[in-house]
Amino acid sequence: MDASSIFSGLENEGMKTLNCTLKIQPTWTYEPLIIELKPERVVCCMDGAPSKTVNFPGCKIIKLCPNTDDSIYPVHLTVAGPCYYTKQDKKDFEIMFRTREQSLLMKLPYTSKFDWPDYRVIEQCPKCCKRAKPSSSKDRYWLVYQQCLQGAAETGIGTRVMPRLICEECFESIVDDCRVDVMVGSQTGPEAEIPLLDVIEAQGRITWLKNGHTLEKRDDGLFGAYELYCTWEHFGAFQAMCDEYSRMMQSAMSESGCEIGFRGQEQ
Repeated sequence: MDASSIFSGLENEGMKTLNCTLKIQPTWTYEPLIIELKPERVVCCMDGAPSKTVNFPGCKIIKLCPNTDDSIYPVHLTVAGPCYYTKQDKKDFEIMFRTREQSLLMKLPYTSKFDWPDYRVIEQCPKCCKRAKPSSSKDRYWLVYQQCLQGAAETGIGTRVMPRLICEECFESIVDDCRVDVMVGSQTGPEAEIPLLDVIEAQGRITWLKNGHTLEKRDDGLFGAYELYCTWEHFGAFQAMCDEYSRMMQSAMSESGCEIGFRGQEQ
């Protein structure tokens, strides 16, 4: 395989060094993994404001794991939910996910020792690599989270969880054959194997968010992409997910002696 063909074109040199791609490879198939995040106090990094501590109540999240044994760092995707993508979403993501150089132009702080790709990563579908187009139409996307790596001799290894917008058709093609076992009727009832999409839709538009959510929704119940991202962040689910991935990464790499910088939003 041509080394350049594994990448989407938006990876930086640090990501390429570790074969961390933003592109789902054509031979990969996916299986769902249900991860339970335990209740805990999490420290959420806020862009341009002091960090805040959140009492996260716990939840279960859906992670899509590729079946691959090659040397490419796999594109794991955590499902955030369906959404729209508007021009205001684009502006907000452009500020939130700015590069070091863009921070200087915006006169905003940049706190990471790693320089990450900008908001275009969010717009680029990880499967077909087409960019989402902001509009006020009813075009629907799925917001997912991808854990990314990069490495450099002087800074060690850094990780960042990046939101990605995946086309509805591409998302359905990934999960079309995914099925999960669930209890029927009660915790002690019989198990049934059902399609993953049915599980997602049964949980509501955000899997962990229940009872009395007051953010403004569109007529069909969907959020804008940035609002959906902020909902995960402000309620602690995003940081709890990042902390869990950090623990998994630290455990997997403890024998290598690598330094890992991982703080969720800013790494």
